[in-house]
Amino acid sequence: MKERALLLAASLLLGIAACQREEAPQAPTPPAHAAPGPLAFVEALVGRYPREVHLFETPPLSTRLESLLGDRYPLLGPDLEVQGPISEEKGVVYVTGNKQHAGGSDAAIVVIDVPHDSLHVWLLVGGALQEYREKPGEHPLPEEVRSLLASWSERP
Repeated sequence: MKERALLLAASLLLGIAACQREEAPQAPTPPAHAAPGPLAFVEALVGRYPREVHLFETPPLSTRLESLLGDRYPLLGPDLEVQGPISEEKGVVYVTGNKQHAGGSDAAIVVIDVPHDSLHVWLLVGGALQEYREKPGEHPLPEEVRSLLASWSERP
């Protein structure tokens, strides 16, 4: 009987010791990301065409573009008459296009910087480049946008 009591006590002590052992520290849980910004909806549209999804008629993008471009806003439609699909690089969504039969003189680039909640637009009007941005400072631009801007600035 004494042996049984000793075995039972030893088992209990081992069980308690096993429950109390230190567990390896776990990696901290990354902080929750901030709520998606008002322009985050465009990320789901990548690969589709702006005209197909009425991109530039959808608030809040449409109202912000109108505010940014002012009286130049109506040029955006014709300057994106021939348009590429909505594209994305590192969280920056963009659209490029040009006026039909006037790609060398009338075109547009719209950059939607989702992480910084900012718009950046270039209009090529009659061969003259005009730049509009909501927020000051430089933000990374997709390679295609940089390449297109370089080709526009090389024109006489």
